[in-house]
Amino acid sequence: MNSFWNKGEKDIIQGLDVLGLRSIDQHIETQLLASITTISIRARYLSLIPWAVGEFFDSHKDKVNLDSDTFRQLLMQVFDRLELVLILATNYEKSLDSKVLATGIIGAEVHKEITDEFNEKGEIDITILKDKSTGNNYTNPTYGTYYNPCRGFGLLGSSATAPVALPPNGIAIYQARKKVIHEDSGILSWLLHGGHLTKKMIAEEAKYFSIDNIDSIPEEMQLLQEAFINPYTNESEEVLESYTKFNDTMVWTLNQLDEPKKPQELIYNNYDYCTTEKSVNLSEIELDWFEFELRRRVHFSLELLLKALSYTLNELNGATAVQVVNNWIEDIKFSNNIEDGVEHYNAIMSDYHNSLGDDIFHKSQTPENSSEQALYAISRLEVCRRQSSKLLDSISTVENDYMRKAFQILDELHTSKVYESIIKVTNFCVVEPHLKTTLRKMGQGQQCSLRFFPEGKKLVPTGIDTNAGVSGSRLNNTIRMMSDIGICDALENGNFIKNDMSDDVINRLREIA
Repeated sequence: MNSFWNKGEKDIIQGLDVLGLRSIDQHIETQLLASITTISIRARYLSLIPWAVGEFFDSHKDKVNLDSDTFRQLLMQVFDRLELVLILATNYEKSLDSKVLATGIIGAEVHKEITDEFNEKGEIDITILKDKSTGNNYTNPTYGTYYNPCRGFGLLGSSATAPVALPPNGIAIYQARKKVIHEDSGILSWLLHGGHLTKKMIAEEAKYFSIDNIDSIPEEMQLLQEAFINPYTNESEEVLESYTKFNDTMVWTLNQLDEPKKPQELIYNNYDYCTTEKSVNLSEIELDWFEFELRRRVHFSLELLLKALSYTLNELNGATAVQVVNNWIEDIKFSNNIEDGVEHYNAIMSDYHNSLGDDIFHKSQTPENSSEQALYAISRLEVCRRQSSKLLDSISTVENDYMRKAFQILDELHTSKVYESIIKVTNFCVVEPHLKTTLRKMGQGQQCSLRFFPEGKKLVPTGIDTNAGVSGSRLNNTIRMMSDIGICDALENGNFIKNDMSDDVINRLREIA
Protein backbone atom coordinates (compact mmCIF):
# COMPACT_ATOMS: atom_id res chain seq x y z
CA MET A 1 0.00 0.00 0.00
CA ASN A 2 1.60 3.28 -1.09
CA SER A 3 1.17 6.62 0.65
CA PHE A 4 0.78 9.80 -1.39
CA TRP A 5 1.39 13.43 -0.54
CA ASN A 6 -2.14 14.48 -1.44
CA LYS A 7 -4.19 11.60 0.00
CA GLY A 8 -6.86 12.87 2.38
CA GLU A 9 -6.86 16.45 1.17
CA LYS A 10 -10.38 17.86 1.12
CA ASP A 11 -9.80 19.82 -2.08
CA ILE A 12 -8.94 16.82 -4.26
CA ILE A 13 -11.77 16.16 -6.69
CA GLN A 14 -12.46 13.00 -8.60
CA GLY A 15 -13.35 14.72 -11.88
CA LEU A 16 -16.01 13.42 -14.24
CA ASP A 17 -14.26 14.27 -17.51
CA VAL A 18 -10.60 13.72 -16.79
CA LEU A 19 -9.78 13.20 -20.49
CA GLY A 20 -11.92 16.05 -21.79
CA LEU A 21 -13.77 13.67 -24.13
CA ARG A 22 -17.23 13.49 -22.62
CA SER A 23 -17.93 17.11 -23.46
CA ILE A 24 -17.81 16.17 -27.16
CA ASP A 25 -20.62 13.63 -27.13
CA GLN A 26 -22.55 15.74 -24.62
CA HIS A 27 -22.34 18.69 -27.02
CA ILE A 28 -23.66 16.53 -29.87
CA GLU A 29 -26.69 15.49 -27.82
CA THR A 30 -27.29 19.05 -26.63
CA GLN A 31 -27.59 20.08 -30.29
CA LEU A 32 -30.14 17.31 -30.90
CA LEU A 33 -32.36 17.82 -27.86
CA ALA A 34 -32.82 21.58 -27.68
CA SER A 35 -32.19 22.59 -24.07
CA ILE A 36 -33.40 19.48 -22.25
CA THR A 37 -30.72 18.38 -19.79
CA THR A 38 -29.77 15.22 -17.92
CA ILE A 39 -31.58 16.55 -14.82
CA SER A 40 -34.68 18.13 -16.41
CA ILE A 41 -37.03 15.16 -16.45
CA ARG A 42 -40.71 16.12 -16.30
CA ALA A 43 -42.69 18.41 -18.58
CA ARG A 44 -45.02 19.87 -15.96
CA TYR A 45 -42.20 21.98 -14.60
CA LEU A 46 -42.09 23.65 -18.02
CA SER A 47 -45.61 25.00 -17.50
CA LEU A 48 -45.63 25.50 -13.72
CA ILE A 49 -42.60 27.80 -13.79
CA PRO A 50 -43.86 30.39 -16.32
CA TRP A 51 -47.28 30.27 -14.66
CA ALA A 52 -45.73 31.00 -11.25
CA VAL A 53 -43.67 33.82 -12.75
CA GLY A 54 -46.80 35.34 -14.28
CA GLU A 55 -48.76 35.12 -11.02
CA PHE A 56 -45.86 36.60 -9.06
CA PHE A 57 -45.47 39.51 -11.48
CA ASP A 58 -49.21 40.14 -11.39
CA SER A 59 -49.27 40.18 -7.59
CA HIS A 60 -46.33 42.61 -7.40
CA LYS A 61 -47.21 44.96 -10.26
CA ASP A 62 -48.07 47.82 -7.87
CA LYS A 63 -45.06 47.37 -5.56
CA VAL A 64 -42.78 49.77 -7.37
CA ASN A 65 -40.56 50.45 -4.34
CA LEU A 66 -39.07 46.94 -4.21
CA ASP A 67 -35.38 46.85 -5.11
CA SER A 68 -34.26 44.18 -7.59
CA ASP A 69 -32.54 41.99 -4.99
CA THR A 70 -35.63 41.84 -2.77
CA PHE A 71 -37.83 41.20 -5.80
CA ARG A 72 -35.67 38.24 -6.81
CA GLN A 73 -35.58 36.86 -3.25
CA LEU A 74 -39.36 36.90 -3.06
CA LEU A 75 -39.61 35.15 -6.45
CA MET A 76 -37.21 32.39 -5.33
CA GLN A 77 -39.28 31.92 -2.15
CA VAL A 78 -42.36 31.43 -4.33
CA PHE A 79 -40.49 28.67 -6.17
CA ASP A 80 -39.51 27.09 -2.84
CA ARG A 81 -43.18 26.90 -1.94
CA LEU A 82 -44.12 25.69 -5.43
CA GLU A 83 -41.54 22.92 -5.04
CA LEU A 84 -43.29 21.74 -1.86
CA VAL A 85 -46.80 22.03 -3.33
CA LEU A 86 -45.79 19.88 -6.29
CA ILE A 87 -44.50 17.20 -3.91
CA LEU A 88 -47.63 17.27 -1.75
CA ALA A 89 -49.96 17.30 -4.75
CA THR A 90 -48.20 14.41 -6.45
CA ASN A 91 -48.14 12.39 -3.22
CA TYR A 92 -51.89 13.01 -2.78
CA GLU A 93 -52.63 11.91 -6.36
CA LYS A 94 -50.46 8.83 -5.90
CA SER A 95 -52.41 7.91 -2.75
CA LEU A 96 -55.53 7.77 -4.94
CA ASP A 97 -53.91 6.03 -7.90
CA SER A 98 -50.75 3.96 -7.53
CA LYS A 99 -50.02 4.36 -11.25
CA VAL A 100 -49.17 8.05 -10.77
CA LEU A 101 -45.47 8.40 -11.61
CA ALA A 102 -43.53 10.54 -9.17
CA THR A 103 -40.21 10.16 -10.99
CA GLY A 104 -38.30 13.41 -11.39
CA ILE A 105 -39.69 15.36 -8.44
CA ILE A 106 -37.21 17.92 -7.16
CA GLY A 107 -36.72 18.57 -3.44
CA ALA A 108 -38.33 15.52 -1.85
CA GLU A 109 -35.41 15.00 0.55
CA VAL A 110 -34.93 18.71 1.25
CA HIS A 111 -38.59 19.13 2.18
CA LYS A 112 -38.96 15.78 3.97
CA GLU A 113 -39.25 17.25 7.47
CA ILE A 114 -41.96 19.71 6.41
CA THR A 115 -43.71 17.01 4.37
CA ASP A 116 -43.74 14.65 7.36
CA GLU A 117 -45.20 17.41 9.55
CA PHE A 118 -47.85 18.14 6.94
CA ASN A 119 -48.80 14.47 6.65
CA GLU A 120 -48.98 14.09 10.43
CA LYS A 121 -50.89 17.26 11.30
CA GLY A 122 -52.79 17.80 8.06
CA GLU A 123 -51.56 21.37 7.87
CA ILE A 124 -48.52 23.61 8.14
CA ASP A 125 -48.04 27.31 8.82
CA ILE A 126 -44.87 28.52 7.16
CA THR A 127 -43.65 31.18 4.76
CA ILE A 128 -39.86 30.85 4.52
CA LEU A 129 -38.98 27.23 3.73
CA LYS A 130 -35.22 27.70 3.46
CA ASP A 131 -33.16 30.18 5.48
CA LYS A 132 -30.75 30.71 2.62
CA SER A 133 -33.59 31.96 0.39
CA THR A 134 -33.27 35.37 2.06
CA GLY A 135 -29.81 35.79 0.54
CA ASN A 136 -29.09 37.56 -2.74
CA ASN A 137 -27.19 34.64 -4.30
CA TYR A 138 -29.81 31.93 -3.70
CA THR A 139 -31.46 30.23 -6.68
CA ASN A 140 -34.26 27.76 -6.09
CA PRO A 141 -33.19 24.31 -7.45
CA THR A 142 -36.38 23.79 -9.48
CA TYR A 143 -36.01 27.18 -11.14
CA GLY A 144 -32.29 26.60 -11.71
CA THR A 145 -32.90 23.18 -13.25
CA TYR A 146 -35.67 24.19 -15.62
CA TYR A 147 -34.75 27.77 -16.49
CA ASN A 148 -32.74 26.80 -19.60
CA PRO A 149 -35.26 24.18 -20.82
CA CYS A 150 -37.99 26.80 -20.43
CA ARG A 151 -35.92 29.30 -22.40
CA GLY A 152 -35.22 26.67 -25.06
CA PHE A 153 -38.95 26.34 -25.75
CA GLY A 154 -39.69 30.07 -25.54
CA LEU A 155 -41.46 29.79 -22.17
CA LEU A 156 -39.10 32.13 -20.31
CA GLY A 157 -36.89 34.96 -21.47
CA SER A 158 -34.38 37.44 -20.13
CA SER A 159 -35.04 41.00 -19.04
CA ALA A 160 -32.90 44.02 -18.23
CA THR A 161 -35.33 45.20 -15.56
CA ALA A 162 -36.49 41.95 -13.91
CA PRO A 163 -34.99 38.57 -12.95
CA VAL A 164 -36.86 36.91 -15.81
CA ALA A 165 -39.37 37.72 -18.55
CA LEU A 166 -42.42 35.96 -19.98
CA PRO A 167 -42.33 35.73 -23.80
CA PRO A 168 -45.50 34.85 -25.79
CA ASN A 169 -45.29 31.08 -25.17
CA GLY A 170 -44.92 31.67 -21.44
CA ILE A 171 -47.78 34.17 -21.37
CA ALA A 172 -50.03 31.67 -23.15
CA ILE A 173 -49.25 28.99 -20.52
CA TYR A 174 -49.88 31.50 -17.72
CA GLN A 175 -53.22 32.52 -19.17
CA ALA A 176 -54.31 28.91 -19.77
CA ARG A 177 -53.68 27.94 -16.15
CA LYS A 178 -55.20 31.20 -14.87
CA LYS A 179 -58.51 30.18 -16.47
CA VAL A 180 -58.59 27.21 -14.11
CA ILE A 181 -56.70 28.41 -11.03
CA HIS A 182 -58.52 31.56 -9.99
CA GLU A 183 -57.60 34.34 -7.57
CA ASP A 184 -59.55 32.63 -4.74
CA SER A 185 -57.35 29.53 -5.00
CA GLY A 186 -55.99 28.55 -1.59
CA ILE A 187 -52.83 27.08 -3.08
CA LEU A 188 -52.19 30.18 -5.21
CA SER A 189 -52.53 32.41 -2.15
CA TRP A 190 -50.09 30.23 -0.18
CA LEU A 191 -47.60 30.18 -3.04
CA LEU A 192 -47.56 33.96 -3.24
CA HIS A 193 -47.66 34.81 0.46
CA GLY A 194 -47.00 31.70 2.55
CA GLY A 195 -48.85 31.09 5.83
CA HIS A 196 -51.43 28.37 6.37
CA LEU A 197 -51.61 25.35 4.03
CA THR A 198 -53.99 22.43 4.64
CA LYS A 199 -54.65 18.98 3.25
CA LYS A 200 -58.07 20.18 2.15
CA MET A 201 -56.44 22.88 0.00
CA ILE A 202 -54.11 20.31 -1.57
CA ALA A 203 -56.92 17.80 -2.17
CA GLU A 204 -59.09 20.37 -3.92
CA GLU A 205 -56.47 21.34 -6.51
CA ALA A 206 -53.87 18.53 -6.46
CA LYS A 207 -54.46 17.55 -10.08
CA TYR A 208 -53.46 21.03 -11.26
CA PHE A 209 -50.06 20.70 -9.56
CA SER A 210 -49.30 16.99 -9.75
CA ILE A 211 -46.21 16.19 -11.79
CA ASP A 212 -48.07 13.41 -13.60
CA ASN A 213 -51.37 15.06 -14.54
CA ILE A 214 -50.82 17.76 -17.16
CA ASP A 215 -53.96 16.67 -19.01
CA SER A 216 -56.04 17.96 -16.07
CA ILE A 217 -55.77 21.28 -17.95
CA PRO A 218 -56.10 20.31 -21.65
CA GLU A 219 -55.06 23.73 -22.94
CA GLU A 220 -51.87 23.58 -20.86
CA MET A 221 -50.99 20.24 -22.44
CA GLN A 222 -51.80 21.48 -25.94
CA LEU A 223 -49.61 24.55 -25.50
CA LEU A 224 -46.69 22.41 -24.36
CA GLN A 225 -47.16 20.19 -27.40
CA GLU A 226 -47.04 23.27 -29.64
CA ALA A 227 -43.93 24.52 -27.80
CA PHE A 228 -42.20 21.23 -28.63
CA ILE A 229 -43.23 21.31 -32.30
CA ASN A 230 -43.19 24.93 -33.46
CA PRO A 231 -40.22 27.33 -33.17
CA TYR A 232 -41.10 30.21 -30.87
CA THR A 233 -39.54 32.64 -33.35
CA ASN A 234 -38.70 32.59 -37.05
CA GLU A 235 -36.20 35.42 -36.72
CA SER A 236 -33.30 33.45 -35.26
CA GLU A 237 -31.29 31.00 -37.34
CA GLU A 238 -30.01 29.42 -34.12
CA VAL A 239 -33.53 28.76 -32.85
CA LEU A 240 -34.69 27.40 -36.21
CA GLU A 241 -31.70 25.07 -36.43
CA SER A 242 -32.26 23.89 -32.85
CA TYR A 243 -35.91 23.08 -33.58
CA THR A 244 -35.00 21.31 -36.82
CA LYS A 245 -32.67 18.97 -34.94
CA PHE A 246 -35.17 18.50 -32.12
CA ASN A 247 -38.08 17.83 -34.47
CA ASP A 248 -35.98 15.36 -36.48
CA THR A 249 -35.14 13.58 -33.23
CA MET A 250 -38.82 13.38 -32.28
CA VAL A 251 -39.68 11.80 -35.64
CA TRP A 252 -36.66 9.46 -35.39
CA THR A 253 -37.80 8.47 -31.90
CA LEU A 254 -41.48 7.93 -32.63
CA ASN A 255 -40.74 5.90 -35.76
CA GLN A 256 -38.92 3.38 -33.57
CA LEU A 257 -41.67 3.06 -30.96
CA ASP A 258 -44.04 0.72 -32.80
CA GLU A 259 -43.13 -1.74 -30.07
CA PRO A 260 -42.24 -0.98 -26.44
CA LYS A 261 -38.63 0.18 -26.19
CA LYS A 262 -36.34 1.91 -23.75
CA PRO A 263 -34.60 5.10 -24.92
CA GLN A 264 -31.21 3.42 -24.72
CA GLU A 265 -32.43 0.73 -27.12
CA LEU A 266 -33.16 3.40 -29.72
CA ILE A 267 -29.58 4.62 -29.54
CA TYR A 268 -28.12 1.10 -29.66
CA ASN A 269 -30.40 0.00 -32.49
CA ASN A 270 -29.53 3.07 -34.54
CA TYR A 271 -25.81 2.46 -34.02
CA ASP A 272 -26.10 -1.17 -35.03
CA TYR A 273 -28.16 -0.28 -38.10
CA CYS A 274 -25.71 2.39 -39.24
CA THR A 275 -22.81 -0.07 -39.07
CA THR A 276 -24.46 -2.84 -41.10
CA GLU A 277 -24.14 -3.38 -44.81
CA LYS A 278 -27.88 -2.76 -45.12
CA SER A 279 -27.56 0.89 -44.23
CA VAL A 280 -27.74 3.11 -47.30
CA ASN A 281 -28.56 6.79 -47.67
CA LEU A 282 -28.47 7.38 -43.94
CA SER A 283 -30.32 10.49 -42.83
CA GLU A 284 -28.53 13.31 -41.06
CA ILE A 285 -30.33 12.52 -37.81
CA GLU A 286 -29.32 8.85 -38.00
CA LEU A 287 -25.70 9.89 -38.49
CA ASP A 288 -25.91 12.38 -35.62
CA TRP A 289 -27.13 9.74 -33.19
CA PHE A 290 -24.60 7.26 -34.57
CA GLU A 291 -21.80 9.71 -33.87
CA PHE A 292 -23.13 10.38 -30.37
CA GLU A 293 -22.98 6.68 -29.50
CA LEU A 294 -19.67 6.11 -31.29
CA ARG A 295 -17.98 8.85 -29.31
CA ARG A 296 -19.53 7.57 -26.07
CA ARG A 297 -18.08 4.12 -26.72
CA VAL A 298 -14.68 5.52 -27.58
CA HIS A 299 -14.48 7.79 -24.56
CA PHE A 300 -15.49 4.90 -22.28
CA SER A 301 -12.72 2.76 -23.79
CA LEU A 302 -10.10 5.47 -23.31
CA GLU A 303 -11.29 6.16 -19.77
CA LEU A 304 -11.04 2.43 -19.05
CA LEU A 305 -7.45 2.52 -20.30
CA LEU A 306 -6.85 5.51 -18.00
CA LYS A 307 -8.36 3.57 -15.09
CA ALA A 308 -6.05 0.60 -15.72
CA LEU A 309 -3.06 2.90 -16.14
CA SER A 310 -3.76 4.89 -12.95
CA TYR A 311 -4.24 1.76 -10.87
CA THR A 312 -1.02 0.18 -12.11
CA LEU A 313 0.97 3.39 -11.62
CA ASN A 314 -0.22 3.47 -8.02
CA GLU A 315 0.85 -0.14 -7.56
CA LEU A 316 4.28 0.44 -9.12
CA ASN A 317 4.74 3.85 -7.49
CA GLY A 318 5.42 5.31 -10.93
CA ALA A 319 6.53 3.89 -14.27
CA THR A 320 6.73 4.57 -17.99
CA ALA A 321 3.91 3.45 -20.29
CA VAL A 322 6.16 0.65 -21.58
CA GLN A 323 6.80 -0.58 -18.04
CA VAL A 324 3.08 -0.48 -17.27
CA VAL A 325 2.22 -2.58 -20.32
CA ASN A 326 4.99 -5.06 -19.46
CA ASN A 327 3.44 -5.34 -16.01
CA TRP A 328 0.05 -6.05 -17.61
CA ILE A 329 1.59 -8.79 -19.75
CA GLU A 330 3.08 -10.42 -16.64
CA ASP A 331 -0.11 -9.96 -14.68
CA ILE A 332 -2.43 -11.45 -17.31
CA LYS A 333 -0.58 -14.75 -17.09
CA PHE A 334 -2.50 -15.37 -13.88
CA SER A 335 -5.91 -14.39 -15.26
CA ASN A 336 -8.75 -16.83 -14.72
CA ASN A 337 -10.98 -14.95 -17.16
CA ILE A 338 -8.87 -14.75 -20.34
CA GLU A 339 -7.25 -17.85 -21.77
CA ASP A 340 -3.90 -17.26 -23.46
CA GLY A 341 -3.87 -13.62 -22.31
CA VAL A 342 -0.17 -13.24 -23.08
CA GLU A 343 -0.78 -14.49 -26.61
CA HIS A 344 -3.43 -11.79 -27.03
CA TYR A 345 -0.98 -9.07 -26.02
CA ASN A 346 1.64 -10.53 -28.38
CA ALA A 347 -0.74 -11.13 -31.29
CA ILE A 348 -0.43 -9.20 -34.54
CA MET A 349 -3.10 -6.48 -34.52
CA SER A 350 -4.64 -7.54 -37.85
CA ASP A 351 -4.99 -11.13 -36.61
CA TYR A 352 -6.42 -9.97 -33.30
CA HIS A 353 -8.81 -7.72 -35.22
CA ASN A 354 -10.30 -10.78 -36.98
CA SER A 355 -11.02 -12.46 -33.64
CA LEU A 356 -13.16 -9.59 -32.35
CA GLY A 357 -16.94 -9.72 -32.76
CA ASP A 358 -19.26 -6.73 -33.04
CA ASP A 359 -21.20 -8.04 -30.04
CA ILE A 360 -18.35 -7.06 -27.69
CA PHE A 361 -20.42 -4.09 -26.50
CA HIS A 362 -23.48 -6.14 -25.58
CA LYS A 363 -22.13 -9.47 -24.39
CA SER A 364 -18.94 -8.59 -22.58
CA GLN A 365 -18.75 -7.31 -19.01
CA THR A 366 -16.05 -4.83 -18.06
CA PRO A 367 -13.25 -6.78 -16.36
CA GLU A 368 -11.98 -5.82 -12.90
CA ASN A 369 -8.32 -6.68 -13.41
CA SER A 370 -6.25 -3.81 -14.90
CA SER A 371 -4.38 -6.04 -17.38
CA GLU A 372 -7.71 -7.38 -18.66
CA GLN A 373 -9.21 -3.87 -18.69
CA ALA A 374 -6.43 -2.62 -20.98
CA LEU A 375 -6.95 -5.49 -23.41
CA TYR A 376 -10.72 -5.01 -23.32
CA ALA A 377 -10.33 -1.26 -23.93
CA ILE A 378 -8.12 -1.73 -27.00
CA SER A 379 -10.51 -4.40 -28.27
CA ARG A 380 -13.47 -2.02 -28.01
CA LEU A 381 -11.51 0.72 -29.75
CA GLU A 382 -10.58 -1.60 -32.60
CA VAL A 383 -14.19 -2.70 -33.09
CA CYS A 384 -15.30 0.96 -33.08
CA ARG A 385 -12.64 1.77 -35.68
CA ARG A 386 -13.79 -1.10 -37.88
CA GLN A 387 -17.48 -0.28 -37.57
CA SER A 388 -17.05 3.43 -38.29
CA SER A 389 -14.48 3.21 -41.09
CA LYS A 390 -16.99 3.96 -43.87
CA LEU A 391 -18.81 6.66 -41.90
CA LEU A 392 -16.02 8.80 -40.46
CA ASP A 393 -16.11 11.22 -43.38
CA SER A 394 -19.80 11.84 -42.68
CA ILE A 395 -19.44 12.89 -39.06
CA SER A 396 -18.04 15.98 -37.43
CA THR A 397 -14.42 16.79 -36.76
CA VAL A 398 -13.42 18.45 -33.53
CA GLU A 399 -10.27 20.06 -32.20
CA ASN A 400 -7.94 17.54 -30.55
CA ASP A 401 -10.01 14.65 -31.86
CA TYR A 402 -8.54 11.78 -29.85
CA MET A 403 -11.07 9.36 -31.28
CA ARG A 404 -9.65 9.86 -34.77
CA LYS A 405 -6.13 9.85 -33.35
CA ALA A 406 -6.74 6.46 -31.68
CA PHE A 407 -8.23 5.08 -34.88
CA GLN A 408 -5.25 6.36 -36.90
CA ILE A 409 -2.80 4.67 -34.50
CA LEU A 410 -4.66 1.36 -34.71
CA ASP A 411 -4.78 1.58 -38.49
CA GLU A 412 -1.08 2.40 -38.80
CA LEU A 413 -0.06 -0.39 -36.41
CA HIS A 414 -2.21 -3.13 -37.95
CA THR A 415 0.94 -5.19 -38.64
CA SER A 416 2.37 -4.53 -35.17
CA LYS A 417 1.65 -6.39 -31.97
CA VAL A 418 -1.32 -5.61 -29.77
CA TYR A 419 0.82 -4.47 -26.86
CA GLU A 420 2.56 -1.93 -29.13
CA SER A 421 -0.81 -0.46 -30.05
CA ILE A 422 -1.75 -0.28 -26.37
CA ILE A 423 1.49 1.59 -25.56
CA LYS A 424 1.00 4.17 -28.31
CA VAL A 425 -2.72 4.70 -27.68
CA THR A 426 -1.98 5.06 -23.96
CA ASN A 427 0.71 7.70 -24.56
CA PHE A 428 -1.07 9.77 -27.21
CA CYS A 429 -4.79 9.26 -26.42
CA VAL A 430 -4.80 8.84 -22.64
CA VAL A 431 -1.73 10.46 -21.06
CA GLU A 432 -1.70 13.45 -23.42
CA PRO A 433 -5.39 14.45 -23.14
CA HIS A 434 -5.43 13.81 -19.37
CA LEU A 435 -2.49 16.13 -18.75
CA LYS A 436 -3.74 18.77 -21.20
CA THR A 437 -7.29 18.76 -19.82
CA THR A 438 -6.35 18.74 -16.15
CA LEU A 439 -3.62 21.36 -16.39
CA ARG A 440 -5.94 23.61 -18.42
CA LYS A 441 -8.62 23.31 -15.74
CA MET A 442 -6.07 24.05 -13.00
CA GLY A 443 -4.91 27.08 -15.01
CA GLN A 444 -8.51 28.29 -14.94
CA GLY A 445 -8.57 28.07 -11.16
CA GLN A 446 -10.27 24.69 -10.85
CA GLN A 447 -9.09 22.10 -8.35
CA CYS A 448 -6.50 19.45 -9.12
CA SER A 449 -7.74 16.14 -10.54
CA LEU A 450 -4.39 14.86 -11.84
CA ARG A 451 -4.05 11.08 -11.67
CA PHE A 452 -0.33 11.33 -12.47
CA PHE A 453 2.29 13.81 -13.61
CA PRO A 454 5.41 13.34 -15.78
CA GLU A 455 8.99 13.24 -14.59
CA GLY A 456 10.83 12.73 -17.85
CA LYS A 457 9.34 9.58 -19.40
CA LYS A 458 8.17 8.33 -16.02
CA LEU A 459 4.59 8.93 -14.90
CA VAL A 460 4.35 9.60 -11.17
CA PRO A 461 0.96 8.76 -9.59
CA THR A 462 -0.94 11.11 -7.30
CA GLY A 463 -2.74 8.25 -5.59
CA ILE A 464 -6.18 9.08 -7.00
CA ASP A 465 -8.02 6.23 -8.65
CA THR A 466 -10.39 6.83 -11.53
CA ASN A 467 -13.43 5.14 -13.00
CA ALA A 468 -14.56 4.71 -16.57
CA GLY A 469 -18.06 5.87 -17.35
CA VAL A 470 -20.52 6.65 -20.11
CA SER A 471 -22.21 10.04 -20.45
CA GLY A 472 -25.81 9.94 -19.37
CA SER A 473 -28.22 10.49 -22.24
CA ARG A 474 -30.83 13.24 -22.30
CA LEU A 475 -32.96 11.16 -24.66
CA ASN A 476 -34.63 9.35 -21.75
CA ASN A 477 -35.75 12.67 -20.25
CA THR A 478 -36.88 13.94 -23.65
CA ILE A 479 -39.10 10.92 -24.29
CA ARG A 480 -40.40 11.10 -20.71
CA MET A 481 -41.47 14.70 -21.38
CA MET A 482 -43.00 13.65 -24.71
CA SER A 483 -45.08 11.07 -22.83
CA ASP A 484 -46.02 13.66 -20.18
CA ILE A 485 -47.60 15.83 -22.89
CA GLY A 486 -49.30 12.94 -24.68
CA ILE A 487 -47.04 12.53 -27.73
CA CYS A 488 -46.30 8.91 -26.78
CA ASP A 489 -47.12 6.60 -23.88
CA ALA A 490 -44.94 5.59 -20.95
CA LEU A 491 -45.14 1.94 -19.94
CA GLU A 492 -43.72 0.02 -17.04
CA ASN A 493 -40.00 -0.75 -16.69
CA GLY A 494 -38.92 2.40 -18.50
CA ASN A 495 -40.45 1.46 -21.86
CA PHE A 496 -42.29 3.83 -24.20
CA ILE A 497 -44.60 3.19 -27.15
CA LYS A 498 -46.41 5.17 -29.84
CA ASN A 499 -50.02 6.24 -29.31
CA ASP A 500 -52.70 7.74 -31.55
CA MET A 501 -51.15 11.20 -31.36
CA SER A 502 -47.68 9.98 -32.35
CA ASP A 503 -48.48 9.58 -36.05
CA ASP A 504 -50.25 12.96 -36.12
CA VAL A 505 -47.11 14.58 -34.71
CA ILE A 506 -44.90 12.72 -37.21
CA ASN A 507 -47.06 13.95 -40.10
CA ARG A 508 -47.06 17.53 -38.82
CA LEU A 509 -43.31 17.56 -38.40
CA ARG A 510 -42.79 16.14 -41.87
CA GLU A 511 -44.96 18.92 -43.29
CA ILE A 512 -42.92 21.51 -41.39
CA ALA A 513 -39.68 20.02 -42.68
